[in-house]
Amino acid sequence: MIAGKNRISDYKISNLKFSRDGLNIINNISMELSPGQITALFGPNGSGKTTFLKLLAGIWTPDSGEISWLNKSNLKDFNIGYIGHELFLYKDLTARENLEFFGQLYNTNDLNKKIKNLIKEAGLELWLNEPVRKYSRGMQQKLTICRVFLNSPDLLLLDEPFTGLDSKSTNFLIKLITQNKEIPVLFTSHNLRQGFKLADNWLILKAGKIIEHSQKQNNNTLDTFIKNYNKILAGDLLDEDA
Repeated sequence: MIAGKNRISDYKISNLKFSRDGLNIINNISMELSPGQITALFGPNGSGKTTFLKLLAGIWTPDSGEISWLNKSNLKDFNIGYIGHELFLYKDLTARENLEFFGQLYNTNDLNKKIKNLIKEAGLELWLNEPVRKYSRGMQQKLTICRVFLNSPDLLLLDEPFTGLDSKSTNFLIKLITQNKEIPVLFTSHNLRQGFKLADNWLILKAGKIIEHSQKQNNNTLDTFIKNYNKILAGDLLDEDA
């Protein structure tokens, strides 16, 4: 668990816009991600979910708008934990070497202890000194989770983080998210049931716009949310995805 860090302000997104090849992908999004809140972002393929997270992570630069925390716009001042489709692992290095590299890069305190604890929780102890190229996709995903939580992130941005994970690995990630719930968390998912259960807030993105925002405190039920999602997206969600 992360302790003793100052989590005063929301992470603010104001009038964010992004286009590529003349196509508007993110259309004037404004929202806040608050400490202690887990937010799920739903939407059909092509709605802009991955692009939105990459903009928030600082991987891509928006055409206009502002992303700020504590009234600062320089994302380099903050440690953003991002899990995307690209895992950012060095395949010819071992798991230990990968984590040592990223830990040293961010001057992580108690690095060896953190590596030991995370690897144990992930169930990768027997593979710690094996090259990552020998890992399955699910094992690489778990190592990526270890990498992200190694450096005490100020914000978590997770793009389909449960893809490729078995039930035990899913529980490992959920445990880390809930243990660090004092930081803002935004994750995308096609699994409405799982996302609804984990999150405090639910957003629906369509054509680059947030067209629905609901909260747990409003006593929404899963069935009501799914029906509303289907109504909004006119059948884009398949029954098996729920």
